[in-house]
Order: sequence, then C-alpha cells, then structure tokens
Amino acid sequence: MQLESKKREFLLAVLNKWIRTASSKTAGIEFAEFESVISKIRHGFICIPGGKGLLTPCNRIIAKRPRRVFLHRNRRLTTALKDMRTLIREATANPTKCKELVMGPPDYIGVKDASIHGVGGFIVGQERACLPTVFRMEWPEWVKQEVLKTNAGQKGTLTNSDLEMAGLLLLWLVMEEVCDLTSGSHVALFSDNAPTVSWVNKLASKNSQVADQLIRALALRLKLKGASPLSTMHIAGDKNEMTDIPSRSFGSEAKWFCREDKTETVSFAAAIRYGWYTRGGTVRAGTVSQALSAVNTTIALDINEQPFKVQGSKDFLPLISQTLAGWAREDPPTEKKMPVEADIPEFLAELGLEKGATELTKAVGDLSLMAFYFLLRVGEYTIKGRRNESKQTVQFRIKDVTFFKKDHRGILRMLPRNASEEKILSADAVTLKLENQKNGWKGVCVSHHSNGEEYNNPTKAVGR
Repeated sequence: MQLESKKREFLLAVLNKWIRTASSKTAGIEFAEFESVISKIRHGFICIPGGKGLLTPCNRIIAKRPRRVFLHRNRRLTTALKDMRTLIREATANPTKCKELVMGPPDYIGVKDASIHGVGGFIVGQERACLPTVFRMEWPEWVKQEVLKTNAGQKGTLTNSDLEMAGLLLLWLVMEEVCDLTSGSHVALFSDNAPTVSWVNKLASKNSQVADQLIRALALRLKLKGASPLSTMHIAGDKNEMTDIPSRSFGSEAKWFCREDKTETVSFAAAIRYGWYTRGGTVRAGTVSQALSAVNTTIALDINEQPFKVQGSKDFLPLISQTLAGWAREDPPTEKKMPVEADIPEFLAELGLEKGATELTKAVGDLSLMAFYFLLRVGEYTIKGRRNESKQTVQFRIKDVTFFKKDHRGILRMLPRNASEEKILSADAVTLKLENQKNGWKGVCVSHHSNGEEYNNPTKAVGR
C-alpha cells in the first residue's frame, strides 16, 4: 500500500514550505491550514505504520487552537514535521506490505519492569523460536535523582512512567538483537505500567514530553523493521515477579542483588551446544570448546581478562570443564570416512572421453585429477557456497604452473612460458606452486612426474 501520487506530492510540498519557514519569527502557519494538512497526514499514515507516533506535538497544537503556528518556538514540532516528510518520501520507494498492517498471534513475547534503580525483563518465542533472554540495565545516577525529585514533590524532569516507557523501548531494542524480526513479525509486549501501555497502543502521549520522544523513537524502529502493530498489554504487578529480579538487581535491598557467578558462562555454552548460535541442531563438545576459546581470546585482547579460563592457564574453569566432559560422553562416536582413491577422479576424467561430452565435463575431470594429485592433503581447493571470506587463498593460477621435459641425457629441463601445446602435453613433469596451505607454509611447490598413461595423467591434466 502507498499514498496516491497527487496526495503524496501535495503533502511533501506543504511540509517543505513549512520547514523552510521554521527559522522565521514572522512567517507563521494559519491554524486552519495546519489542522487541515495534519488531518490529511493522519489519514495517510493508515498505510505507513509507525507514522502515528510522530503526531503527538501536532496534537498538542491542535488542542490549544492558536491563531497561527510558529515553528521557531517549537523545535519538537519542527523535528516531527521533518520526520513525517522522511516517512512519506521513504514510503514511495518502499510501499507498505499489507501484512505489516495486521495484528496476529505473537511470534515473540517480551516482558519488562522498571524501578528507580534499573530496568530488566525477559524475551521468549511463541509462534517462532528465539533464544530465551533475560536483560537488565542500571539507570545513570542523574536519572535516579530526577525521579527522586519528582517522587518527593519537587520539580523533577522524569516520572516513574517515563522510566517504564524507556524500559519498553529498551525491551524492543534487545528484541531486535535476539529475535528474527522481519516484515510482518507479530510482537506482544507486557508492562505493569498502565500509562506506558496506553501510550504505546495509541503511539501518543498527552502530557509527558519525555514519553513523546521515546514513542517517536519506538515508532521509527517499528517502521525500520517492518513489524506489524504491537500487541501491548497490561500485566498486574503481582503477576510480574519474573521481571522484578532483573529490574531491581541494582537496588539497595540485598535480596535483589545480582550475584555474578560462572553459571552464566555455562548457559552461554549450552546455547552454543543446542544450536542457538549455529545453523541449528546440536553440535559436538569440541565445537563448543572451540567457540568458547575464540570468545575468550577476543575478550582477553580487549580487557586482558579471561572469563572462561583459569587466569594464566589454558584450562577452562572447572564448571565449564565438567560440562564439556559430560557433553563429550553424550556425543556419538566419530564416523570414519572412506578415503578417496585414484579411481574416483579417474572416472570423472574419463567422462570427458565419452561421446557428446561437453567442455565443462572435460574441465571438471581434469580439475578433479589436479585436486587429487596436488591438493588433496596440503591445500583448500574448493570455493564454498557461503562465508568465502574465511578462505586464505584460491589455488590453480596459471602463473604458478611450470612444466618440465627430459633432454637427451634424461635431465628435466624447464619448458619456456611460450612452449607449444604439443610440448606441454608431452611434458614429463609438472610443478604447481602453492600460494598458501592449511599448515601456513607459503610458496611451496608440489611436483608430479608423468605416470605414463595417455589420459589419466596428472601432468597431461594440468596441460589440458
């Protein structure tokens, strides 16, 4: 869905005109014009999800009904108008999909709570799987002081409801990281703060200017992800005990303290083990060990501490070691693979001799012989379907090939670069210089002599 071109061009023209006059102290906007255009924008935002979250400053102006609207007096209104212009422009290039307008059973569920000390919550999958996640964050000291002023009846700039709204925005940002949010994803958010639930459902706030900015940020994130309208619901405080712990874990009461221990690292190892960070499915204990070692090394390079290993040692912490040992006992025995012998690449090469064989078939056969004789043990010679950036080198470059032929005394002599096809195909030996190897040795040469066969011959395969 998208706006009609005439309506879109009209709204953009008006918004551009208003924004150009934002610095003028005399060029105000007639209220009747302002109310009429905002009404058209409101109607147009039916097909632009999240657009309603930008209208709160406009709603406040319409409620006051001034004779003229001066943008230089209201920076929040000017910013909102610029955001509206951006959304209308962006909707031209990326029309809204109908599934982004319809609510449905939640794919993911997030629950949060905020206290004067911090915010915390948890995320789980409902219709779709995600890594069950608990998060928490302590508020900066100035935030705590402003809320304390408000609670004491002084002129603080923040309220408890503002903290709850900020907590819900943080919950959404965490969900962006741990959930596979795609176009049309359905998300349910739970909060025990009634004003926050009302603000998010309406994407508007009547009185809190702090909530205005938080709603605006949430609306833009929803548009960026293409999520369907949020299902925001109220949960009674006494039913929200799971989020009390992380949100109050920075508090003054000892019972809420979050005691750091090594069980968190075991939880991370379990997430690796059961496929949350891989391509799905359970992985072996050795894979978990390698992943933990890689993360441990990265952290050690940054802060000079090893979270998973005994300090000054290569050994994992006892709890992790015991866990890995238990998983190793559960792993199935290693399956030995049958070795590839010469008959397989020779069969592929002989396919090129069959009647009607294509040049591609012949090339595949020759490359199979080359891979078998030159690179089967020392190098990586295939291009992977994914993550090719991890390959250190690609072999089989023409400049790395050197042919040799015996002279009248039986001594191998190097053929020149401009040797004829006849001499190349009759060469007695060939050397392939390897740019790199799995063991890290570079510039090593692998040589093979002609085996005397007419076709299944490594020297002739390279020559062809």
